[in-house]
Amino acid sequence: MDLLEQSQMGTLLGLAAKLPTKPTTDRPRLQIALAWAHALLHHPRDAEQFLSIAETALVSAGDDPATVDMRVEAAFIRATVTVFDDEIDGLDEAVEGCMARASTLRPWVLCGAADVASFRAIYRFDFDDARRWQKWALPFHQRSSGPFSVIYGYCMAGIAAREQLDLPAAEASFRHAMALATDAEKGLGYGTRLTAALLGDLLYEQGHLAEADRLLDRSHTLGAEGGTVDFMLATYGTGARLKRLLGQGEAAKSRLDEGARLAQRLRLPRLEARVANERVRAGLASSAQAIDRGIRPRSDRDNGIVLLTSELEEDSMIREALTAQSDVQDLEAVYARVLALVESIDSQARPRAFLNAALLRVEVLAVAGREEAALTALWPLTEQCARLGLVRPVLDAGSAVSRLARGLRTHGVGAPVSSVLDEYLAELEQQPT
Repeated sequence: MDLLEQSQMGTLLGLAAKLPTKPTTDRPRLQIALAWAHALLHHPRDAEQFLSIAETALVSAGDDPATVDMRVEAAFIRATVTVFDDEIDGLDEAVEGCMARASTLRPWVLCGAADVASFRAIYRFDFDDARRWQKWALPFHQRSSGPFSVIYGYCMAGIAAREQLDLPAAEASFRHAMALATDAEKGLGYGTRLTAALLGDLLYEQGHLAEADRLLDRSHTLGAEGGTVDFMLATYGTGARLKRLLGQGEAAKSRLDEGARLAQRLRLPRLEARVANERVRAGLASSAQAIDRGIRPRSDRDNGIVLLTSELEEDSMIREALTAQSDVQDLEAVYARVLALVESIDSQARPRAFLNAALLRVEVLAVAGREEAALTALWPLTEQCARLGLVRPVLDAGSAVSRLARGLRTHGVGAPVSSVLDEYLAELEQQPT
């Protein structure tokens, strides 16, 4: 059992501060443990320093199985840094290196390899594969003495399930991750606050605002150490949206400003795009923050992170155009943009992304005065959200969608209102906007 598994990361980093400042190459296992801690806390320079020390020691250490495993693990830590940098290039080699040593590598590392493989699959939009990797890792979960990579595994499985709109599975994964973290940390430690971001984000979409706010406030305390970008999107994007919804405008603005600074400092374009999108939604965008209105290239479709960033920017452009009170010709051009966005998303492969884009299309239709078409398009989307228990996606799609949805009982489109939909519409009326 190594240092990282025996202690929490904060304890390990405290130990690091007490070590001699002069580099030593005679303890590569300790250097690897410290590199792990810094990598997982988004300290890439420190992680690289300890990795370089470890690799120097391993050059002349021979080729016995334990040494080879440490070399593979050191290479894999660099892949983990890549994930925390919100990139997917080079992950294949690291995962394959771990799989080739699956019979000898520590279970903790193999759990981490499954997490990286799941991350890679999520951003290739192969959500089934992402979940399969976590099933593969289950035997290693049971043998791992450290909870951190196991917690991340359940989070990755939950993210994939959520994108498929398998919301019961997503919530179960997030709650299990939080339970593991809370049990291991005996309170509100790092893992508990980390998992709070994803669970809070999901509960927000279900309309459970008070619990979501409490959880997102927990995750906010982590700052730059708040996990991969997936967690930061929830903490700073959804967290700010919820603060604004609760009437805490200054807190919302502060959280967005903090998220923007973090995105720039850590060079995270996807987080930067999400913060800009929330500013547009809140009416806080200025000319200095405006999104480029040029058509975004969509050639890099194998890199889901690049594509998602582009889609966020496209969403912002469309919303900016709608608030500019454009003339009919301009709105027709905006409608063409939103239609292209909807058609670019495979509804079967990416059901959550398609739902949100389809709701944005309804908003454009309504603002353009095509209310009958908007109502016709909104009805099945609202029924879908009612079945799934998704409250906020409809209300957050835009003021026009929110108004139409709240009036569906009155407007109707010739279809009967089921009991599930009736209860859902009642819930919409109780939610703040």
